[in-house]
Amino acid sequence: MKRKERTQILIHCPLDFLNLLKQKIESEHPVRIVEDPQLSLVMVKMRESAQSSLFYLTEMVISECKAEVEGVLGIGILQENQLEKSLCLAVIDAAYNASLKCCEQLTAMIREQGQLQQKQRIQENKQILKTRVSFETMDKE
Repeated sequence: MKRKERTQILIHCPLDFLNLLKQKIESEHPVRIVEDPQLSLVMVKMRESAQSSLFYLTEMVISECKAEVEGVLGIGILQENQLEKSLCLAVIDAAYNASLKCCEQLTAMIREQGQLQQKQRIQENKQILKTRVSFETMDKE
């Protein structure tokens, strides 16, 4: 599982699940918090379509954290105020960066969560499509 796919699944997981993964890593390996979870502001870049020039659209609040597992650094960055989640993500990221043996088990659990999330998205889309309105008002004769 690639980092991007793993991260997309993890950021949508409930905090309980992330804590479970973090505790599994902490029980088997030493974890050191390099940078405590904190709130930061980042600028959001946007490309203007007419001239293709970059500009800063707005600022966004993020939660960020850095952690080490077995001396390997991991980072956790999320939108909004989600400090605990950023800590969990940093520990999980560090574990994967260190290529720990427990990552195989974690990957299976993460894939399962990904499948659950996919099913939920499908259900939500079905609910939304039920409310779709047909705007065909004229019949051809």
